[in-house]
Amino acid sequence: MATLSWHERISLLKAAAFPKQQAQQAAMILSRIQGNQPSGDPPSRGASGMLESYSTMPWVRAVAGRVAGSMAAVEWRLYKALPTKGSQRAIKAPDLQFSSYAERKSLIQQRREAGELLAVPEHLLLTALTKGNGYHTGVALRRLTQLSLDLVGETFWLKARNALKAPVAFWPIPATWVQDTPTPAKPTFGISHRGWNEEIPQSEIAWLCDPNPADPYGRGVGYMHSLSDEAEIDEYAAKTARQLFFNRATPDFLVYPKGPEGQTAEMSPTEVRRFETDWLNRLQGYWKSYKPYFLSREVGVYEFSKDMQALQLLPIRNQERDIIIQVFGVPPERFGILNNSNRSTIDASDLIYAKDVMVPRLEFWRSYLQERMVPEYDDRLILDYVTPVMEDRDFMLKAAQFAPWAMDGNEWRSIMGLAPKDEFDGVYFVPPAVTPVNAAQLGVDLSEPDIGLVEEVPPPTPPKKSLSETMADAITRLVSPVIHNTVNVPERSVTIERSEVHVAPAAVQVDVQPQAITVEGAKFDVQVPEQAAPVVNVKAPIVHVAAPTVNVAAPNVDVHVPAQKPRKELRTVHRDANHLITKINIEET
Repeated sequence: MATLSWHERISLLKAAAFPKQQAQQAAMILSRIQGNQPSGDPPSRGASGMLESYSTMPWVRAVAGRVAGSMAAVEWRLYKALPTKGSQRAIKAPDLQFSSYAERKSLIQQRREAGELLAVPEHLLLTALTKGNGYHTGVALRRLTQLSLDLVGETFWLKARNALKAPVAFWPIPATWVQDTPTPAKPTFGISHRGWNEEIPQSEIAWLCDPNPADPYGRGVGYMHSLSDEAEIDEYAAKTARQLFFNRATPDFLVYPKGPEGQTAEMSPTEVRRFETDWLNRLQGYWKSYKPYFLSREVGVYEFSKDMQALQLLPIRNQERDIIIQVFGVPPERFGILNNSNRSTIDASDLIYAKDVMVPRLEFWRSYLQERMVPEYDDRLILDYVTPVMEDRDFMLKAAQFAPWAMDGNEWRSIMGLAPKDEFDGVYFVPPAVTPVNAAQLGVDLSEPDIGLVEEVPPPTPPKKSLSETMADAITRLVSPVIHNTVNVPERSVTIERSEVHVAPAAVQVDVQPQAITVEGAKFDVQVPEQAAPVVNVKAPIVHVAAPTVNVAAPNVDVHVPAQKPRKELRTVHRDANHLITKINIEET
């Protein structure tokens, strides 16, 4: 907005308001769907535990934190479209504002190169996204937003406005603080946290929501709604292993008096306490280990088993870990899980992570901000981000290796990730065995030769044949194969001299089966003996080719082309009744 006048700013703020008629229609439809309920939906049950799982469950923190950190590192940009006439006045470009990812990226690059799209380096929306608020930095704001979206499926921003009522900062509000969502009858958000209870107008809170298909007009649904059991199993398995180190309130073994066979023996409580005290005093401690203990009577000992492998804790935790990673859609190689990986899958994991994990989430952000937030500043602005999808350098390198001389030094440096240098600009690396030449250096004239006029003699009108002649022609076509001799001669490299037409008989052996031929409505059965050998006469002109002499002296190639005198010819082409060329007369003019 730094390039707009005050009059344009005020008019844009007025135009950013939603049309009154359309707003009333939307409110009427929404009221019918929601049944004019007095208040909106409360937070989903367990939402507080889902948000706390980020700080209590290691794999939830690892996966959700990795995605949120990558999203927070993306750079956002603003553009304004210009008319093709070159005016600096911005225009609307809905094809850029609401197009898909691939199409928008291509259009932005094309129009920036054509000078029809300019970047907006400073803007209030960019400041709000990159610098956050008075408490959170821009990275922390974007990170918290993505964490809330992934865990519970929704997040809320409280807008802080300047004197012109334009949002200049966003304050994140957890989903558990929002007790009521807006309805047509009550278009406010009910916020309740500790001692803060307030009704905030719908226009002052941005609600980014991943809708629930079962209730598309209710609260959002995140990944933890479907992963709550798996995350808790992993957590309880970890607690079970932890409790083993605290003995689970069970001793390692039991000692009890043992009487004669078939009889029970008892010890008084006083004897039990004296025996326990004497046992601990004599054997407890590092320096008292391996000492014997002598008894005057027989006792029984029962030892508890502590086989952790029987509990299958490690396979359970690995299985729950894989489920959490797969639901988030993150490649396991991103976390160092290389059980079923190789070099190719490890290299491809970055591309899969960027295309299938980050881009869909970024498009969700961009669609909301473009439709709901940008009109509050200027509905002509175009919001975009720097794509996290990196170029496939391996493919570029393999393609360049087939023709290394096709790129200059700086283009090679860009593949290696190095900055360009002036001494490599326009410098091509040609292998010693290859010498690049062009047609001018060879002295070859590539212009089209003037061959003069070509006169076509119309073929004679074929006489009408009788039924027997037509039938004979059909039989001839049936039993006589057609032979085509094709000679491909490069253009402007041969000279065809005047020649005569010679007849060269050729015998062709074919296998012909009995056929039925229908001629002018009448059907005839033609019996042709097998292994028939009809004779086909092929008329072929004799072609004389005057080839240039080529002398090769490695590594240089010298091509000597004889000079050709320009001439004009008059060609007369004669055809028979079947439009086949029978004779060509060539006369020089």
